[in-house]
Amino acid sequence: MQSPPPSSHLRRDRSICNRIFVSTGFLICGFSLVTYQLFQLQIRQHESLSRLAAERYQGVITLKAQRGSIRDRVGEYLAFDEKTPELHTDRQHLFEPELIRPKLAKILDQTVSELSKRPAQELLALYHQHIAEKLSGKLELPTADIHEKITSDRQVSVIQTDLPDNLAVDLPDFLKEHHIIGVYLRDGSERRLASKDRLTLTIGGTRDGQGGVWGIERLCDEVLRGKPGKQYIEKDRRGIELPLFRGETIPAQNGSDVFLTIDMNLQDTVEALVDQAYQQHKAKSVVAILTDPATGSILAMACRPHLDLSSNSGNWRNIPVADAYEPGSVMKIVAFAGALDEGVIQPDSPIDCGKGHYRSSELGSADIHDDEWNLGVQPAWGVLAHSSNIGTYKIARKLGWEAFDRSLRRFGFGTTSGLNLCAEPTGYWLPIEHWTAVDFSRISFGYGITATALQQVMAYGAIANGGVLMKPRIIEHMLHDDGKRLEVCHPVPIQQACSARTAAHLTQMLEQAVTQGTGSRAKIDGVRVAGKTGTRRIYDPKRKIYRNDQYLVSFAGFAPVEKPRVACVIMVDNPQAESAKLVRGGLVAAPLFADLVRATLDHLDVRLNAATSIVAQSNPPTKGVAQ
Repeated sequence: MQSPPPSSHLRRDRSICNRIFVSTGFLICGFSLVTYQLFQLQIRQHESLSRLAAERYQGVITLKAQRGSIRDRVGEYLAFDEKTPELHTDRQHLFEPELIRPKLAKILDQTVSELSKRPAQELLALYHQHIAEKLSGKLELPTADIHEKITSDRQVSVIQTDLPDNLAVDLPDFLKEHHIIGVYLRDGSERRLASKDRLTLTIGGTRDGQGGVWGIERLCDEVLRGKPGKQYIEKDRRGIELPLFRGETIPAQNGSDVFLTIDMNLQDTVEALVDQAYQQHKAKSVVAILTDPATGSILAMACRPHLDLSSNSGNWRNIPVADAYEPGSVMKIVAFAGALDEGVIQPDSPIDCGKGHYRSSELGSADIHDDEWNLGVQPAWGVLAHSSNIGTYKIARKLGWEAFDRSLRRFGFGTTSGLNLCAEPTGYWLPIEHWTAVDFSRISFGYGITATALQQVMAYGAIANGGVLMKPRIIEHMLHDDGKRLEVCHPVPIQQACSARTAAHLTQMLEQAVTQGTGSRAKIDGVRVAGKTGTRRIYDPKRKIYRNDQYLVSFAGFAPVEKPRVACVIMVDNPQAESAKLVRGGLVAAPLFADLVRATLDHLDVRLNAATSIVAQSNPPTKGVAQ
């Protein structure tokens, strides 16, 4: 058995043990502090430190999505993105003194150590001014404008887009020669229009950072713009990308292509005819709009004055859609449709139109006049054919105020069409509770009420479509980026504007207005045409009267009668002529309608038979004449 150590040894070992205990305590405290610090860095501050590291050594490049194109119904490009080089800044490089000093040293012919003694802000200011001056001469842009973009707070600022090819080729060497860093070339895109003076008000435009701001570009912006992608990159301590360490790439999703119902070949024809009429008649404006009655599709739409983007001048209002005006006699179909629907008249019902002048106690001094004198007793179809204001008012009076107001609304007047192409007025007339007999009489033949050309062509299209009012349609379909998903925008019926029977009667009556009435110049060889003239005096707000020497003339109708393929409205505001008597819807607008519809039917390759004329009764009955 081993004996215990002597007490002298225990005394000598106690001091060693104490030192061991103290050293161990220090080590434990040290390791605890290190562990705590690691806990703080790795656990509690992990997110913030990772974010700081990512900001300094990682970056994200936005991959721009290509905006979808806008095309006509057969696929012809109307608006599209074209890849073009653009010059842009990188703020991190432009404000990094370590990167700038070597460049500035060469520019100032000094050493980097000499420049290191000068304040960083002073060096940045010198370098930015150097870049602005050199690029100003090369790009032919104001120095101040370039300097503003170089010193912008934005991470990336575009100095110039759509650079000419020769300039884009020279710029890399130019930047290297003048020791410019922080300004780079990259692939950009520019929105192009196939034509800068055709359909510009309808196609619309885009703005950097906002996408589509008006027209189809705004209406379909969500599907056109696509979705940008991302590419994660690694950078060294100087902020320069390390290509070998590129991270995840999320590809951009390009926008979808939008196909319109517009036929650009037909649009060119319409534009030419409208422009010719505008010049020939020296008019304030000319409007034409053509639709397919069965679907509500807009085939062509033009106006003068219009927007010419090549000179960035002209009219910025899409007049066929955005302007509401008193239409005149083309609105008489509303009274006739309502009266036929209610059964208060038949096409042959006799109406006394008198001798061109009507006076009654209910109208007081507000007499009604007709352009054609001494019409006498006419069948209802003759009232429409000869555009009698007197006869139309008598028919509307038989219909009644409330039924007439309902007929207006059934044809889509008083509400927007739903096209959503631009700010669209509803059209206006006095609320029925504020009507007087005079108000009612004027509204019945197209005064005291406003409507757009689009509303009018849709109303006539409803008659051609068996009484069914269609929603106007300008988007045919959308083809998505994968090239497979096809989204069709189907025709949408809104409501029954009138019965099919009434629509058939009105079609026959409107055909008689062309064959035997005021619309004779709208005739087309081999085509049965239905339509109505409009001649409305222009109101002078200063004198508060309707002038007898200024007119807005129009023609609205459709063809062929047996199977309508096109509805059309043509409006000419204040055409000039040798005599005011020569300014009539039948003389000015009807021939333009014939030219437009003939060109449209030829383009649609509609096979036509010889037109069958409808002979009116030469001696209509006089029994039961409406007063």
